[in-house]
Amino acid sequence: MHKHLSILAIVLCSTILLSGCWASVSPEEKVYRILEESVKKEHEFEEQHKRITQLEKEEKKIYKDIIELGWRQSDSIRVLAEEALDNIEKREKFLAVEHKKIQASQKTSMKMEDQIDKIERKEIEKQVITLHKTMNKRYETYEKLYEAYGQSLVYDRELYEMFTKETLKMDQLQEQIEKINKSYEKVLRYYEQFNELTEKFMRQKADFYRKNELGNDEE
Repeated sequence: MHKHLSILAIVLCSTILLSGCWASVSPEEKVYRILEESVKKEHEFEEQHKRITQLEKEEKKIYKDIIELGWRQSDSIRVLAEEALDNIEKREKFLAVEHKKIQASQKTSMKMEDQIDKIERKEIEKQVITLHKTMNKRYETYEKLYEAYGQSLVYDRELYEMFTKETLKMDQLQEQIEKINKSYEKVLRYYEQFNELTEKFMRQKADFYRKNELGNDEE
């Protein structure tokens, strides 16, 4: 019983000490820690994106092989179509993980809101507000990208399911391809916007670090 009480006392003391340490940290330092934690939670985001990009290249090759086969080799086309459907399923899984990482990062970044009003220097307060707005805009753009890419995968799946059928009309195929092309145009647009906002965020973050002498300002 005494042992359990001792452990509880240690835990309580540690909690109090940690709370006290956090309370003594300046708002600028807290923003820095929040930013670092937020960026860290996106660490696996790039890895997922690389996997998706590689799968996209593989899917394009499969599509090219299907077109080159011609309509008479239906059995070979169906085999390739099944490979493409498996490819799409993998991309959906990686996309879900990527989305989860971004959501975790966004949840962490929301802690910045509690620190903005506590910053005494108006210049720095304005800087953090601008940085936070850029972050929010970036997350919003990613959500649009995520939804657009998800819809593109739906259209991709429909296309390859067409290839597995015995009968396939050229007008149906052409219509589906047009839907896919338009969908990926939207994906590309959001992807470019997301990259621009990411670069903007990194510049603003580095500037905030330099002005407040926080962390490593070499970006």
